[in-house]
Amino acid sequence: MENTVENQKTQFWAKRAASAISVMRDQKIAGLFPKNEGWRNVVEHELVESEAVDVLGEMLGLSVADRSDLRIAALAHDIFKRKEIEGAREKGSEEFDNSVSEQSEFLRLKGYPEEIIILTQAVGHMAFNRFINDYHSLSLSEKIMHYIDDITLRSDLVTLEKRINYLIDNPAYNDLNERGRKIYDGKTLFEVQAEISEKIQIEFAQALDIDDPAALPLVIREKIEQRIKNSS
Repeated sequence: MENTVENQKTQFWAKRAASAISVMRDQKIAGLFPKNEGWRNVVEHELVESEAVDVLGEMLGLSVADRSDLRIAALAHDIFKRKEIEGAREKGSEEFDNSVSEQSEFLRLKGYPEEIIILTQAVGHMAFNRFINDYHSLSLSEKIMHYIDDITLRSDLVTLEKRINYLIDNPAYNDLNERGRKIYDGKTLFEVQAEISEKIQIEFAQALDIDDPAALPLVIREKIEQRIKNSS
């Protein structure tokens, strides 16, 4: 029985990857392949996020077209992750900032529509100011994109608290985290990140009649698992 479940999962994600072959080619160009170079986990992370944004988008009543854009954006949002991490190791945490604009330009050159590039820009710390100062002007798709990225740890959906604690405990992000104190009145970057996504989480939970907002990631994960079961 266990083998059957695992086979279902493998086949499900293989089909999802096959349907995203054009983005996969760009991931290869950006250095996320081959697998033996150690960056395949980023591809798996993006696949899970692409399913999660679609599930949450469906729950919140997004159109099929908007959900399709979210899927593509989720598949492409970390396409420069290797460049970002390797650059930060060599040059410092400012490379986390630089990679955002460089990734956006790469996606433009590859012909991605601007609305998808905007969605990829809705994740990470460079989007914080918009989420703080212009929250009510953000689209539902941007909020979904940002939130799902904040509850995805590797290739699993976890509570917001668990994901934030993982970032805090990761020494690779110490300098980036502390830089936030100069920008956000003494708050670290990850404290601000938690506040933003908690706000989104509460908004979504209320819209979906979920009593405990912290349970939303589990609800999304269960719906993905149900899709996998129904895929055979």
